[in-house]
Amino acid sequence: SGEGSITQGQSASLSINFTGQGPWTYTLSNGLVLTTDQNPTSITVSPLETTIYTVAKITNNCGEGTPAGTATVNVKVATIDVGTPSENTICAGKDFNVPYFSSDFFPSNTQFKVQISKSMDDGTFQTITTQGNSSPLKGTVPTGASAGMYYVRVVGEASNFTVKGKISPVQITVRELPTATIAGPASIFENESAKLNIAFTGENPWNVSYRDSLAQKDTTFTTTTTPFEFTVRPGKTNTYSITSITNACGAGPATSRLRLIVNPVLSVGIVSQGNWLNVYPSPVLQRCTIEIQDGITTSVSVTISDATGREVFHKQTASRDELDLSGLLPGQYFLKAEQAGRIAKQKILKIQ
Repeated sequence: SGEGSITQGQSASLSINFTGQGPWTYTLSNGLVLTTDQNPTSITVSPLETTIYTVAKITNNCGEGTPAGTATVNVKVATIDVGTPSENTICAGKDFNVPYFSSDFFPSNTQFKVQISKSMDDGTFQTITTQGNSSPLKGTVPTGASAGMYYVRVVGEASNFTVKGKISPVQITVRELPTATIAGPASIFENESAKLNIAFTGENPWNVSYRDSLAQKDTTFTTTTTPFEFTVRPGKTNTYSITSITNACGAGPATSRLRLIVNPVLSVGIVSQGNWLNVYPSPVLQRCTIEIQDGITTSVSVTISDATGREVFHKQTASRDELDLSGLLPGQYFLKAEQAGRIAKQKILKIQ
């Protein structure tokens, strides 16, 4: 038996009277199973909505009896209505105000917080940094928020329940902070250039600075192009770091860096007997010249193989000729020349 009126978060006391001999084991309509030898006994319930309680089952040592009676607990439900945010368009990392109205049925320890989501699905809302605990609340858009339209709502969090307010009638448009990511090859050879690029996110134009660790200075420019490409030719291993990236919304994270390893050019020399052959220049850019040193003018068979032994070039040529190696990738190769029964081998290094 019992009847009462509470607000969400409060508790009500119900009384149960037994007949017969205890102890009694009883099951309430909410599934709670308890055992007692106290008659009458009291239980405390904390429903979040108006609930009618009954005893679904009652037993003692003699068996199962017949339950009777009901108890009604009326719950005054707490509600939150949300007004129009102070900003329609806002940059990530900035504050905006959210007016709201809450019913009087909240416990005094309730904390009100702002939530945002790109979807109206309940599970997609995320709580953002909120200042204040009365209307209007001040919410801060996360610095990492992506661009787009967001729904806004206010939730009330008490010690034992949470009330999710209605969604704001107006969405906010978030403009994201910029990012800059520098990329390029992992390594090059000495005297070789490398093409680097910086990819941006967020709204253009972007103002970016990057540092060359060898020069110990920053290069700063403004662009509307992504990715932005540029060429470098470091004399030795170098690190390129983004030191600043801004756009109309402010400064984004400047954490991207690229380490470009510059490999020394290996010496080029004869790897087997045959000093009658001369190959130059060293290293090779696009073309190289072969010359026969001892005046024999019969034709020469030239074969070039890569580091795995795979043949990548072959030509039957005269005692002096220019070889076009523009189709080969940068790397180390082995040139073999055969003439009149003799063989000469030489390493060559192509760097472009």
